[in-house]
This record gives sequence, C-alpha cells and structure tokens, in this order.
Amino acid sequence: MTKEQVAERIILSHNGISKKKYEDRSFNSEDWQRIVKTMEAFSTDDIKIDDKISTIQGIKKELRSFKPDVLIVDYVQLLIPNSFKDSRERQVAELSRELKKITIDYGIIVLQLIQLAEKGTGNYRPHGESYTRESRAIYHD
Repeated sequence: MTKEQVAERIILSHNGISKKKYEDRSFNSEDWQRIVKTMEAFSTDDIKIDDKISTIQGIKKELRSFKPDVLIVDYVQLLIPNSFKDSRERQVAELSRELKKITIDYGIIVLQLIQLAEKGTGNYRPHGESYTRESRAIYHD
C-alpha cells in the first residue's frame, strides 16, 4: 500500500466508515465532519508513513532522524534481506531478529505485520506458529 492508502485506511477505520462507502462518496455530512476532525487531530501528531524504505538499514537510518515511540513494519516478508544465500525462511527469520534488535537498541515498540499461511480448512487463527508464512521465527520474536 502507498502511504496515501495507509493514511486513508487509518482515517476511515478510526471513523467506522467502510472503504466502499468512501469510494462511492455515499457518506453524509456527519461522516464528513468526523473525517475532517480526525485529519486535523492526526495532523498534529508525529506520524510518519514511509512506503519507500525496504531494508533494515534504511529503517535504522530513518530511526536516527525520526525517533518514534512505535514502529510498524507492514508486511515483514517484503523487506529486502541482507543475504540471498540462505533459504527464504532463514532470510525472514533474520529480518525478524533485526527488528527485535531495533526494539532493544532504540527502546521503541516494533510491530511486525506478517502474511499468514493459508490452511486448507479456511480457518485463519493467528495464534499459532504453524500459520505464519515463510518463518515461524516471527511468531517467536
């Protein structure tokens, strides 16, 4: 997702407005007032959405200049690993370990968002390591 799409989702979710309702522009004046109020509130917060950084080194560089309380990495598996020699599972495990180290080194909360593996039953219960895609290490970190 682009940073614009992320911001849009945050604002809509905060106000309980569905994406379809937004796309159809079928919200009423009360919805619109809530959207504007939310945008004003978020504009005073120190929120930075960066959809260009794709490496751990890039994240660390950004953290040195912008010191957030929370770092959210949307889709850890899309980060570029340091080494391409290892299996994909090992690459993702290393990325997860590096993000865990950021928590310790920078004293911030790091949320790692991941893709869950699909089970044949269609039962998506994100409470077990067998559901994490490409690396069970993320579940443990």
